[in-house]
Amino acid sequence: MSKVMKLQQMAIAGQYEESLSALTAMTRGDVSDRGYLLGHCLTFLGRTEEALAAYQRMREWELSRGIHGVGPSLYSGIACWYSRRKSKAITFWREGINSGRSNRGGYDTQLLLYFAAASGSAEVSLNEAIELIQSRTASPWAPTGYAIIGK
Repeated sequence: MSKVMKLQQMAIAGQYEESLSALTAMTRGDVSDRGYLLGHCLTFLGRTEEALAAYQRMREWELSRGIHGVGPSLYSGIACWYSRRKSKAITFWREGINSGRSNRGGYDTQLLLYFAAASGSAEVSLNEAIELIQSRTASPWAPTGYAIIGK
């Protein structure tokens, strides 16, 4: 098992501090593709600003390699949601949707907006979230999206 896989298992088991320490030592500040794991550990430790910085470094790392994924916006929003900055979370998720980037054709960000609306957020309506999900009919994940919204 690779070192990164061991760190992922530690994080999944809730050993965020240990995983973060080992990851920081292993990367010596180099973000590379481990930046998401770093951001996740920081998010679950409640270190939101550091997590947001890690996701921003991930965005820069990805762009420098021609990768235009929605991950940094998606995970930045999750970090904000966990720290009760729901308005900022919704802003990040909308940024991801409006950027034209896609997460392998999935619904991740649209479903997070649906979750925000279903949780009572005044900043996004259920109708808006449902329309965003319905706009992804060409996605291979369309049946999942439709099942969640009851279509």
